[in-house]
Parts: sequence; structure tokens; C-alpha cells
Amino acid sequence: MFLMALLLPLEVIAEHKIYFNGSLAGNKVVIKVNGSNRILARGQTSKEGIKVISFNRNEVLVR
Repeated sequence: MFLMALLLPLEVIAEHKIYFNGSLAGNKVVIKVNGSNRILARGQTSKEGIKVISFNRNEVLVR
């Protein structure tokens, strides 16, 4: 299942609250998962199981 989100906050995925904080250096994104910041690149999966599919300045696509 894909989730397309615009701005803050995103939907709750698998009981994790996710917030999109913006991008770093154009190739990584900062998301906040249950109060913890995660810096992820495209294709990378957080330890909570949230995978970043793609992102730009205004939106992030996660699975």
C-alpha cells in the first residue's frame, strides 16, 4: 500500500505517527516517527519498517 502525503502531518502507518520535516542535501529526508527523527535516503527502511519510496520539497511517498 502506498501513501502519498502533502505537508504535515502524515497518516498513522502501522501505529507510528510520521511527520515530514523536509529534505537534507537533496538526497535524504527527515521524518519524525513517534517522536524520534529518522534520516532516510530513497529506498531505505527505518527500524519501524517504514520505507521511503520517493520525495521532493512538498511531499514524501512511503510504504
